Amino acid sequence: MPPKAFSNLDDAEAESFFEVFVARAPGRLEEFKREVAARGGPTETALDGSPESLVGVWRWFVEHAGDGGGALPAWYEPDPPELATERLSAEMLHDADGLAHYLAQVFQREMPELEWGLGKLPKRMRYVSQNKPVLKDDEGDVDVLAVAYNKTMRVRNGEERDPDALLRTFSAWFDPTAAM
Repeated sequence: MPPKAFSNLDDAEAESFFEVFVARAPGRLEEFKREVAARGGPTETALDGSPESLVGVWRWFVEHAGDGGGALPAWYEPDPPELATERLSAEMLHDADGLAHYLAQVFQREMPELEWGLGKLPKRMRYVSQNKPVLKDDEGDVDVLAVAYNKTMRVRNGEERDPDALLRTFSAWFDPTAAM
């Protein structure tokens, strides 16, 4: 995915981006819930952060991702014009950003020890999520931005229509056999 080149950020730049991202997260989550409800998805009340709610939000996402407005999220660099038609639209990326925040809420509800942090991996693995906002605990990182982006690519390509796909992805963190 061609997001912001997080691994190229120095520590101060990464920390600055992270602070803005985390400060914006609660508002972005509420905005996403309003957008989903207004565009024919589950109500804001139904988007309660439970794992079960992932089925409804995913059904909505498969049918409606990209049909609203929205700006390009800060974690995605604009595409060069010659590649723009091959990539996700700003509207789809906006919805993917909301989906990432919603998925983060579900993870944090089920695993309260998860907190936003900066991805810091050993040098040999820095390409994975170095300097990127991720959910962290003592056991590892959950890169909800990458999950949302990759799922959105699959929707755009017509590869992901199963209403339980997002729930299975979430469940795989707790039981790896659940993704099968």
